[in-house]
Amino acid sequence: MTLWLRSRYPVKTSSMLSEGWPQTRDGIVTHIAPIRVAPAPPVSTRRRHSAAVLTAVGLATFLGSVGLAAAPAAAAPAAAAPAAAAPSTPVAPDAIVGDPHSPAVARLATLALDGWAVYERSGAAADREQFDAALAAAATATAGELGVSAPSVQQAWAAADEQHRVAFLSALTQLGVEYQSNTSEPFVGFDCSGLTTYAWSEAGVQLSRQSGSQIDDAATRTPETAMAGDLVQYPGHVMMYLGVPDAVVHSANQQSDVEIWMLSDHSVRYGDPTA
Repeated sequence: MTLWLRSRYPVKTSSMLSEGWPQTRDGIVTHIAPIRVAPAPPVSTRRRHSAAVLTAVGLATFLGSVGLAAAPAAAAPAAAAPAAAAPSTPVAPDAIVGDPHSPAVARLATLALDGWAVYERSGAAADREQFDAALAAAATATAGELGVSAPSVQQAWAAADEQHRVAFLSALTQLGVEYQSNTSEPFVGFDCSGLTTYAWSEAGVQLSRQSGSQIDDAATRTPETAMAGDLVQYPGHVMMYLGVPDAVVHSANQQSDVEIWMLSDHSVRYGDPTA
């Protein structure tokens, strides 16, 4: 059994190329080794993610190729539990243990989005299982890079609603893309509000292009009530929450580009743009 992927994404960052993203002469990724490409006409969806048929063996093969072990999808908790309290001592900026621009996380987020597109069209239980497995794998990889509990990230992502999942996964597909002021163009460049605008537009939600307006327009949340994908903001900068204390994805500056990170400043606001 094989993991099939029909995806064509422009590559603009050296980190993706250096980590083995193949490209054709016109600069378009046609497959991710060792995944085979299934020739087929593009499938129209409301997002720019093409169809993928994920199999358990194929997913396991891919995870092995990027040094990850397949993990079962974490069951959503029967009752919502409050998030762990933020640590009393701020997390140091160098606390992340892995790669903040992780190509493996970006790839797995793409596979999860593609798996969701397949399930949306088919409604088949088997396709839902494949999406859940891809989501759990992306959560495990993200937790490993951040140095946090994998089950905690899996549970937070499984508990998120569809729009929130699509939003944060869309942001994660852009890891390593350059920071560019006043820009919101996938695989080209983003500023902070450009990334959140793009990610939430993929989920069907239109945001203002100004970070302060984005959080002002969102329904107020707290660290205990925030969902993965919600906005996190301090004056002049907006990010997206990843479901566990202090973990975010954002486009910070020209030194950091689009990255996953742990906040060192807890004086932030949380907001849900769907409420």
